[in-house]
Amino acid sequence: MILRICSCFAGALGLLAGCSSSDLNLVPVTGMVTLDGQPLANKSLMFVPESGKGPGASAITDAAGKYELLAIVAGVRSDAKGALPGRYRVTVLEPATPLEATEGAPEMEGFVMPGAAGPSRGGIPLIYQDQAKTPLSVEVPETGGTIDLELKSQRR
Repeated sequence: MILRICSCFAGALGLLAGCSSSDLNLVPVTGMVTLDGQPLANKSLMFVPESGKGPGASAITDAAGKYELLAIVAGVRSDAKGALPGRYRVTVLEPATPLEATEGAPEMEGFVMPGAAGPSRGGIPLIYQDQAKTPLSVEVPETGGTIDLELKSQRR
């Protein structure tokens, strides 16, 4: 009886441990984001799996519009670089916390929450901010690689 209880307890602990980022088949993904050919600096990117299964990924573009994806893995306390291979819908957003507000605050370094869809301070067309309407759909290959995102202004 005690052996059975210990076995059940050990099994439950195994389930609670879940997956770590090293258990996933993450591949490196980098790229550049442009709007009408100009780099988009300091923007939040969200990659959501089209299948609705598995972790998504996110990134913040640098001053030159370049990014490196980080997987969004529940329960993992460190960055998990990369994304799972597969098809993703991509949104581009303004950070809710302006990057300038995190300067000089070590506890905020690297912490920027994506903003909600709405009027954009940086001129990102609203269609790219809406998960349901974004025309950005990309395939992360089995080996990872470079995925550049080219946004176009909506002209009437």
